[in-house]
Amino acid sequence: MKKDVLFTVPSYFREDMDIMAYRFGKGEKTCAVVGALRGNEVQQLYVCARLIASLREIEKDGGIMPGKSVMVVPTAVGLSMNTGNRLWAPEN
Repeated sequence: MKKDVLFTVPSYFREDMDIMAYRFGKGEKTCAVVGALRGNEVQQLYVCARLIASLREIEKDGGIMPGKSVMVVPTAVGLSMNTGNRLWAPEN
């Protein structure tokens, strides 16, 4: 597993938020899974966390095809996940 900063969301009222991507396997990008896109979507965040745990074991056992890779992005809205709001706090 390789953990990367996919992009950084600047914020004027708190520190910037890094959006993380977890990559499994090496080679051609074959699948991307994106979780929560709203701040109140905790189920998607949970499913991505379980998927990351499973893919970590699969990768350790050599179960990912050579030359292929999978990327999981648990959330793209970390700022609103902290408050449990559907929308970004400044937009509310």
